[in-house]
Parts: sequence; C-alpha cells; structure tokens
Amino acid sequence: MRMANVELIQNREIVTALAAVVGARGQLLICHGCDDLEALIVGFLVDDQSEQAWALCGSCLRDLPAYSAIA
Repeated sequence: MRMANVELIQNREIVTALAAVVGARGQLLICHGCDDLEALIVGFLVDDQSEQAWALCGSCLRDLPAYSAIA
C-alpha cells in the first residue's frame, strides 16, 4: 500500500501564477470539490508521486479535515 505524499499549496503568488498559465492556454480552473465554475480557486492539493494536482475553492478548502489523511 502506497502512502500519498500530498501537499496543500495556498501561496497566493503560486496560485495566481498557475491560474495565469492555465488561462493563457484557454482553459479554466474549476474546483475539484464542488465543480463550481465561478468559485475562486485559493489552493491546490498536490501529490508529488503521481504528479497530480486538484484545485480547490475557499469553501472546499475550509471543509478539508485538518488532521486526517488525504488519500
């Protein structure tokens, strides 16, 4: 069983830069938690091993359990 090495990125400059890169490609960041097209993305969950990332809005980010494992 592989344990996920997941990092939460909330740095405003990083989130803004990633949103700009995605927007320059003609794509839209959508919250992975609620799929709200208009929600402001404020963070990313990043799995270093699989190189996957999930965008999260402020509401969904606040709903993350603070001390439980994210798989």
